[in-house]
Amino acid sequence: MNFLQAYHIYSSGNEAPAEFHQWGAFAALSACCGPRLWADFGGVGNIQPNLFILFVSPPGIKKSTAKDFARDLIRAAATPTAPIPIAPASTSKEAFIEYLADPKSPCQMAYKWEDKLRKYTKCSIFSNEFVNLVQVGGDPLAWIQILTDIYDPQPNYDVSTISRGAKNIPFPYITLLGCMTPELTKSLINENALSGGFSRRVIYIYANKKGPPVPRPVTTPEQLEAKRILIEHCQRILTLQGRFEFSQEAIEAYDSWYHENYNESEKATSAAVVNFLQSKAILIIKVAMLCHLSWSSDLIIEKDDLETAIALVSLAQRHIDTIFAGVGRNPHAATMAGIQQFIKLHCENAPHYVLRKKIYANFLAHAQQKDIDILIDQMTAIEQIKQVTATFNNGQTVQVLTTPEFYMTFAKKA
Repeated sequence: MNFLQAYHIYSSGNEAPAEFHQWGAFAALSACCGPRLWADFGGVGNIQPNLFILFVSPPGIKKSTAKDFARDLIRAAATPTAPIPIAPASTSKEAFIEYLADPKSPCQMAYKWEDKLRKYTKCSIFSNEFVNLVQVGGDPLAWIQILTDIYDPQPNYDVSTISRGAKNIPFPYITLLGCMTPELTKSLINENALSGGFSRRVIYIYANKKGPPVPRPVTTPEQLEAKRILIEHCQRILTLQGRFEFSQEAIEAYDSWYHENYNESEKATSAAVVNFLQSKAILIIKVAMLCHLSWSSDLIIEKDDLETAIALVSLAQRHIDTIFAGVGRNPHAATMAGIQQFIKLHCENAPHYVLRKKIYANFLAHAQQKDIDILIDQMTAIEQIKQVTATFNNGQTVQVLTTPEFYMTFAKKA
């Protein structure tokens, strides 16, 4: 019995939708991995099997039930010598950074590879209401920016905290399984944020109906046996390390899918779908890695793993318009679009930046200065623009705005 089959039995006997439990299984698999496991695929670079998954449904659809099954399995599988750290359920951005960066934190780990000891930081987030989590501390966009920054592989993540200054997080590996309602999504993600860096890193799973009725949920012997199998499977994954390879058949299947869907964005029905498509190929590789780990430890992705991943990620994509149809339009959306276009036009020519005071001069008719500052911060958080503090030849330090495309060019000149 493979992991996904055992998880189906383990998570049965309750009213949570099957699709939530299915992706709860992938969240559990993802939490068991770490930077010890990676794939080097073409020019993309190292891909880790960490996932950000958000269950989206109206209230009462039992999404928290599905989340709890994944979290409880991870807790049961962890051992003193192979921990699977879980972040506190309610924590501020500052406290989360402290938790990750503390050298004594259970998140701080190491493994030996090619006779070198490699340090890394591993942590899983399980949240009943993701919106409430990122609002702790009163700065949800800053929370989202942290999650965006630490999603992709990087040897070190340096970040500043208000209370304790600069912090270093060695090779972060963060997984997320959270729950949201379409209504609460309106308070966090507006139409501009849909095109930002965080949203395209997330697999959104939607359901609007509960599973079949279960008047008296009970834990059966079959479920207990399935959980035992899952714990053993998780603990085996915790011992694995190395690079995933791809069978020739898997490579051919991927190439075929890629060519067939190369112009998929031209048929996209919304900006949200276009945004998702930017990361779809990487998400497929991540899920394929986990599909393989569900039945084998040899780290060779097969054609079936890849085709299953394509099917699952494509199915999730079908619900993106449904999920974000309920997201309200930001009342400042037109102003944000105007600011973005203004910066883009000015960055086409040297010196590839715009002073903030020029933004004020051109947009005070549309919004107050304090609102413009908020909009600039929001656009920075979702990676539509970049803010740079530059020191020029005369020694003057000025904050300027540029586009992501010209960010590195300007940063080098400044």
